[in-house]
Amino acid sequence: MPPRKAIHIFNGPGAGNIGDELMLHGLDSQLPADFALHMFLHENHTGQRQPYPARFHAETLQLPPPTFELDHVGEHPGLLAGATVITDSEGWGWPLSFLAPRIQHFSDHGLPVDAVGIGADFLVTPEGRKLFTDHFLTVRSWTVRDAAGREGLIDAGVAPERVAVGADWAWLFQSPCDYGPWAAEYLTSLGIRLGEPLLIVNVFWQGQGLSLPIWNDIAAALDQLHQRDGLQIAFFCNEVRHPGFDRTAVETIQSFMQQPSTLIPNLYFAPGEAIAILRHATATLGQRYHYCVQSVLAETVPVNLGRSPKISGLCLELGLRPCGSLTEMDREEIAAAVREAIAARPTLIPTLQDRRHALAARALHNLDFFRCYYDYPAVP
Repeated sequence: MPPRKAIHIFNGPGAGNIGDELMLHGLDSQLPADFALHMFLHENHTGQRQPYPARFHAETLQLPPPTFELDHVGEHPGLLAGATVITDSEGWGWPLSFLAPRIQHFSDHGLPVDAVGIGADFLVTPEGRKLFTDHFLTVRSWTVRDAAGREGLIDAGVAPERVAVGADWAWLFQSPCDYGPWAAEYLTSLGIRLGEPLLIVNVFWQGQGLSLPIWNDIAAALDQLHQRDGLQIAFFCNEVRHPGFDRTAVETIQSFMQQPSTLIPNLYFAPGEAIAILRHATATLGQRYHYCVQSVLAETVPVNLGRSPKISGLCLELGLRPCGSLTEMDREEIAAAVREAIAARPTLIPTLQDRRHALAARALHNLDFFRCYYDYPAVP
């Protein structure tokens, strides 16, 4: 009988990114009932408001680790699940350089690794391509979240028959309970007027030197949307670490704004809580991949600020158009995109829900290779 346990190769869970938790709960919904994962979690996981299932045997990973975390876990296959793990557009130190010795560990021990429901970009730096060639070509199978990811892996040297297209795990997330009443009470306690137009914004910190050129334009667009269009402006942190992440970006933008806005506290919300909060938004504006996914799950309309290939790919899947780039924004373009999204809500929401269901159907096949190798029945 093939082994019924794998090692989840650490790629960020528990660090503070709500999107990571969304994906892991989506993965749990599809893993066979008798299959267990040994997981490593960032030490920030203690702040999570929705724990992982009991069969995810978890231990805390100290970063940087005093010893290599895989040395004591026994000889089990590896599972690289979710997140954009093959990318160097924002630097090759994370995640490629971090993951390389972990992938190599399994190869050195003659153990397979399967990548399931991951994001992959075309590699654009010599360092990134070398890391991939030296360490990642031993991965047994790849299931990526879009066709561009498949093309990127083939371009990097992976045999086409070892790469399948699925979708992001987050599309399979289902909240364990109805957080609607809680979210309404919570937002009201922050001074947000329910039933009035509301724009909920997510931005992330990319370092002061890189970020400041665009902050003035984002701030000016938000001021305009409040003053001319009557939108309440609230900020949501999808990555809760501070300083240096979303809250740092929010506070910088707020310092440039002339109009009032609300910072929703950067708590490690359960994914269902985050979605329930976003359900009150007339529209959302954001830079993070899973913030857009959460917006669609919340049945509102997202406007995406351009950032990276994965945002462009997500927009293509959803039939949306990204606004600006990581280094250049136009305040009039941002304001116009938000107005257009709000005006199109009656037709855009049903269209996005159709795409959501199609992506969820694709995500059901993220484990096709896995099921074959571990001798589980295939999903119809």
